[in-house]
Formats: sequence, C-alpha cells, structure tokens
Amino acid sequence: MSIKLKLIILVAVLIAAMISTGIFSIYTFNDTNKQMLEIQEDAKLLQIAKHLQYRLTGISNDERAFLINGDPQFTEGMAEKKEGIDVYLQESLKLAAHTAETEKIKEIQSYIEDYWAVSEQVVNLYGTERNKALALHFEEERTIRKEQLDPSVDELIEAIEAEMAIDNQHLTDQRERNTLVLVLLVFLTLLFGSMFAWFIIASIMKPLRLFNRQLKEISQGGGDLTQKIELKTNDEFAKLAHSFN
Repeated sequence: MSIKLKLIILVAVLIAAMISTGIFSIYTFNDTNKQMLEIQEDAKLLQIAKHLQYRLTGISNDERAFLINGDPQFTEGMAEKKEGIDVYLQESLKLAAHTAETEKIKEIQSYIEDYWAVSEQVVNLYGTERNKALALHFEEERTIRKEQLDPSVDELIEAIEAEMAIDNQHLTDQRERNTLVLVLLVFLTLLFGSMFAWFIIASIMKPLRLFNRQLKEISQGGGDLTQKIELKTNDEFAKLAHSFN
C-alpha cells in the first residue's frame, strides 16, 4: 500500500469520525428542540386555560354588579370578556397536542355556551322580571359554573401541568443521556483515531527508518556496492530501494 493511499485512508477515517459526531450532535439538537417546542406549547395552553378562569370570573363579577345597580357598562364588559374567551378557545384548539385535550376543550366550550346563554337570559330579564333573573343567576347559572365549567377547566389545567412535568423530566433525562453518548462517542473517536493514526504513521516511519539505517550501513561499507537495501513493504520506499539496488 502506498504512502499516499495510507494518508488518504487516515484523513478519510478522521473525517468520517468527525461527520459521525456532527450528525449525532445535530440529531440530539433537533430532538431536544422538538421537546422544548412541545413544552412551550403546553405552557401557552396552560396560560390560556388560566386566562379562561380569570375571564369567567370577570363575567360573573360584571353580571353581579349589573344585578346590583343595573349599569349597562357591565353588560358591555361581559360581552367583551366573552369575545376574549372565544379567541382563547380557538387558540387552545390549535395548541391541543392530542385528542384528549381537544375533547376537553370542546367540552369546556360547550359549557361556556350554556353558561353564556343563561347569563344573557339574566340580563334580558333584569328589567322586567328581576326576581327570575336573580334566581337564574344564583341557581342554574351557578350550577353550570360550579358543577360543570369550573371542574372541566381545572381538569384541563391539571392534565396540562402533569404532562409538562413528564415532558420536563423526559427532556432532562434525554439531555443527560445524549450528553453521555456524545462524550462516549468523542472519547471512542479520539481513542480509535489515535490508534489508527499511530498505526498508519508507524507503517510509514518503520520502513523509512529501516531504509535510512541500511543506507547508512552501505555508506559505511567501504565502497562495497554489492549490498542491497531490503524492504518488505510495497510503497514508495520499496520502489526507491529497488531503484537503488
């Protein structure tokens, strides 16, 4: 094997080792980035679910204030909050990661529509049948809120928090595992790369030293030109020795 070919093989092996390490690094980066994006989406969905709670509480407070003093500004505030809730629900459906979350959000959406329908009845009846409006507010509307709507929102929040905890733990484990594999890969690359480099360099230097030693012996042989340089390799040094002989 020629020296040139040996050097080409050495460089090729080192390049292959670096490419392998680079590919693994890119894979782990993309995988970690994907996990982080999922966690970020869960965090955004959790934030939306909590905003739903605040908006629902705001509607209830505005309605109660309207029942106390009849100021129409409170009904305008209720309508504005309902529009905000509708926007949040659409965003949450886009962020839902699986079927269970989608179904729970649609369930909440259904309960909100029921709640809002009763709330509109309360507002419409306030001017003519105030007692009936109060009864709807404190009975049917309260029942929907406390027994259906609030528990559903709480369940969604708990499910998202549990999923985020699992995802965060998985991300931590994944980072530790990938770091360990990467360190091991780099170590093995350095180890085998060094061993292979030593083997290639030794296969070049050994015949070179032998060539130099035999040349020195011939030069000190008192003009005896019958001596030959003997190399058992098949590289440029062997060809040079053959030409010399």
